[in-house]
Amino acid sequence: MSREVCVNQRLNGAMKSENRSSFVEEGGIMKYRILSKLQQNQGEWVSGAELARELGISRTAVWKHIDSLRKEGYRITAIPNQGYRLEDEGCEGPGLEPGPRKVRFGSQRLQLDETSSTNTVAWEMADQGRLAEGGIVIAARQTQGKGRRGRRWESPAGGLWLSIVLYPELQVRDVVPLSLVFALAVACALQRFITAPVKVKWPNDVLLGGKKVAGILLEINTEFDMIKYVVAGIGVNVNLRAEDLPAALRDQATSLYLETGQEFDLEAVLSAILAELEKAYARYLETGFKGLRRQFMERCAHFGQPVTVHTQGRDLSGIDQGIDDHGCLRLKLKDGRLVRVTAGDVMPG
Repeated sequence: MSREVCVNQRLNGAMKSENRSSFVEEGGIMKYRILSKLQQNQGEWVSGAELARELGISRTAVWKHIDSLRKEGYRITAIPNQGYRLEDEGCEGPGLEPGPRKVRFGSQRLQLDETSSTNTVAWEMADQGRLAEGGIVIAARQTQGKGRRGRRWESPAGGLWLSIVLYPELQVRDVVPLSLVFALAVACALQRFITAPVKVKWPNDVLLGGKKVAGILLEINTEFDMIKYVVAGIGVNVNLRAEDLPAALRDQATSLYLETGQEFDLEAVLSAILAELEKAYARYLETGFKGLRRQFMERCAHFGQPVTVHTQGRDLSGIDQGIDDHGCLRLKLKDGRLVRVTAGDVMPG
């Protein structure tokens, strides 16, 4: 049994982004709060009056948000005197192009107030066969959140700290690019709530205003060269304040709250993230990374820029030439050579 960890950490910079528009506030957060309620009662009826009462809006407003979700591709059935029901097919909404639907993310959910690491809990549950594919472990706080190469991920209340278990029929080399795929999916989900551009940094960081707002950690259980299961840890700084971040990281990390001055509904953000992850995973299983390469490049913060990659005890400096179909960074060195980098930390300059 072995674990393979793929996560990237830091990118310097300090560029303040714009606040969200009122359109994003009203049409984004409330819509996904409704979606979250429907997902929690998947396949069951939820009355419009109940939704209106819980969310503090009119039934007409509920209907308008339901209509908006339908336009995104969610199959929501409405029957008078019964309410609304989210059908099983899920979403083909904005962000990533839809792929075939095979795994429902969040179909099984373990909610914890506090744990050492959601990845550790999910790993143990998967090892015991207690967590279905797409099942998630989510905690309000982590005391020993994991980052790449043994780094610690600060995980106080106010963020999203979750792990997803997957059972892909893939070889090890084909699973590693999932870190890029999931970073892209998280970026697309966060873009639903904020007007400032959300970027990705190879291989799996999500950036806002030039600072890290989210990251991915893959842990892989293997048997020979095949995968038994994958645990994908996802950390998103949603409502964290400056004092929640370690002093040493405040010039490198941020949160949605710090960039906008507004709090976000965690369940709404979670619903959007799970929807985008589900689509991205299905697309990856169908096409490999080449089917998502263009979208990753469009959101990449350092494409075409001079960078230095810290990898395997040495530094490589050159111009980022993009990502290949296997998820490797293509770097043009100062002497003109083109090299492929499989793992490392990207820094500007």
